[in-house]
Amino acid sequence: MAAKVQWMREAWWVITHYEAKRKKHRVGTTATHKRQAEEIARKINAALALGTFAPDSARESALPCDAELRRWHATYAATMKPSYEASTLGLINKHLAPYFGSRDLRELREQDLLGFIGTKLDEGLALATVRNALAVVRRVFYLAQGRIERNPAARVGELIRRVGRRLSTEVPEAESWTREEVVKLLALCDEHEAAIAPLLRFLFATGARRGEALGLQWDDVGFSAHAIRIRRSITRGQMSSPKSGKGRVVAMAPALASALFDLFAARRVEALHRGWPEVPPWVFCSEPERHWTSGT
Repeated sequence: MAAKVQWMREAWWVITHYEAKRKKHRVGTTATHKRQAEEIARKINAALALGTFAPDSARESALPCDAELRRWHATYAATMKPSYEASTLGLINKHLAPYFGSRDLRELREQDLLGFIGTKLDEGLALATVRNALAVVRRVFYLAQGRIERNPAARVGELIRRVGRRLSTEVPEAESWTREEVVKLLALCDEHEAAIAPLLRFLFATGARRGEALGLQWDDVGFSAHAIRIRRSITRGQMSSPKSGKGRVVAMAPALASALFDLFAARRVEALHRGWPEVPPWVFCSEPERHWTSGT
């Protein structure tokens, strides 16, 4: 009976042999963690020598799934984009917490995750939504390292891919607009919804996301440089950085430059007509200082 420190699976662990059983405790990856592991092993060996070692009393308190999921969300919400904060909370409240309940995280195995996948698919949930839900579980397990011996959600991506292949009857093709469809749609917009035609031209020409288009300001449009800077996004009425967390510059084709120049000229006329002090900063807007908003 003894405790020792061992480097395995890219971390320092304390391995305790007691009454023909082996208990593993992950401490961490750094030199400091190694010293902590050595101190833990020293105390365990001292307790074993004195006959006072009690592994059951040293066991951590329970790690209920529902509570740990909500604790993760409350802790890290400040680092999330508003849309991600709302979507992950919905996944926790509607699917993850009701399914896993108060089961201890340390008791979950890969087959439990497969059971969640099967149940939710039978309920009609999209595979992509199931994947997003289990990605939350994977993060919670990752942050619980040191309190759990293994992460059964580490291979969630591969599990979802295998389930997807089994469900598929044919190889899906990437959907995209044809040139004829784009021309027809823009012509219909010019005729019936002229206000949104410049927005559609921008989206088709740059491949930008909807929120990035709604967050575009005239200062981002470089007519002389034939380029547009993507620096912000508007989602659910709130402004944030682009989804990637990084800005980028996209080329501005002559047709798009012409459409945006005409829109800017129309904005100037509108500003004079309405008595606005200046042209509103937002490229796609309905009134001064008021950008269009995205509902999703």
